[in-house]
Formats: sequence, structure tokens, C-alpha cells
Amino acid sequence: MADLDVALISLGKLIAILENGGEKDGHVRWTWFSNPPAEVMKGLPENRDQLGAIVRALLGRPPAADQPFDTGAGWEPINLGGELEAGFVWTKAGALRIGVGARADFTLGGKPLDLSVLARLVSITTAGDLSSELGTLTFSGAMPTPDFLQSATINGEIDGPTDLTLTVVDTDGRSREMKLPGNPVNHVIAWDAARLVTFVLSGIDPSAGGRCA
Repeated sequence: MADLDVALISLGKLIAILENGGEKDGHVRWTWFSNPPAEVMKGLPENRDQLGAIVRALLGRPPAADQPFDTGAGWEPINLGGELEAGFVWTKAGALRIGVGARADFTLGGKPLDLSVLARLVSITTAGDLSSELGTLTFSGAMPTPDFLQSATINGEIDGPTDLTLTVVDTDGRSREMKLPGNPVNHVIAWDAARLVTFVLSGIDPSAGGRCA
């Protein structure tokens, strides 16, 4: 059951109308009323720890640390069924960047398949400056591999141009990486796909038992 009392107190701390921590934790900050918009915008990055507290309270979860989404970002995911989770994601330091993330972690043919996608929404600097990040999409994943590869990972970002990085590691621990930077979203990607296939196949050495050369 949702704990609305905790959620409201955490919201007050998040927007800086209530003290967050210290001896006056939870007390009203009367200076907030001198310029509420500025206080809110500057308070959001400073009190970002309350974002997870709000979500956990609304979901009826006990107090806990934020779960990691990726390096430098946390979230409190909602299970959408099976191994699929989604929820708001926020950065843990620096400018507060908020987005909506999704993650899937399951097996395919007995091999792991991990995928995560993050659609960014807004960014708020520590000085309280707000900017939109709509249209920016980041993604990463680990894919099932044939026997001659130990792992294959892909990550990238779409923000006008598309940046894509594919990294493969063979069974001896040797790695190769290929990057496709700056391709327009509406560009015909057939040649890019062919380059990726050629990249992987070029690493196969039949004399080495089908491992990367």
C-alpha cells in the first residue's frame, strides 16, 4: 500500500520547501517563499535522493538505496511482467538528468540477452537551469553469441546523429571493437549492417577452430 505521508514529505524535501537532512530535517524553509520557482529548480539537483524515496513510498516499498540503472544513474523500477522493467531514471551527480528507462534481462537459446534503453526528458544544472533532452535515446545490451565468441555488447546514442559501438570478445579473451559514428537517423543503414557482419566474420580464423583471428 502506498505511504502517502512519506511521499509528501519526500516531495517537500525534493522541491526544497522542507529541510533535507541535518538537525532541521523536515522543517519548513521559510526562505523558500521569497522565490519559489528558483528554489525549486535549484533544489531538485541538490535533493535528488528524494526521487527514489517518493517512488518507493508510492509503490509501498520499504526505505532503501536507489537501484543502479547504469554507471552514474539510479532508478526504482516497476516490473511490467516477466523480466521486463521500466521506470524513471536520474543521474546521481552533477546536472540532474531525468528520463524514462526500460530493461529486459532474459535468456535466448540458453544464452543471456540483456537490453536497456533510456529516453531522456530534461536536464537541470546545479544552478537551476532547465533544458529539454527530448529526442535523445541511449541504449546498451549484451547479446547471445556463437561458440567462437565469449561475448558481444552493443551501445550507442541517438540524438540527431546515431553513434553505435559493437564490441566482441573471443573465447581467448581478445576483443575487437567497431564504431559507427554520426550516421543520420533517416540514413539507409543497409551498408552499416553489412559492415557489422563483415567485421565479425573477418575475426573468424578457421585454422584456430573458428575463433577470432
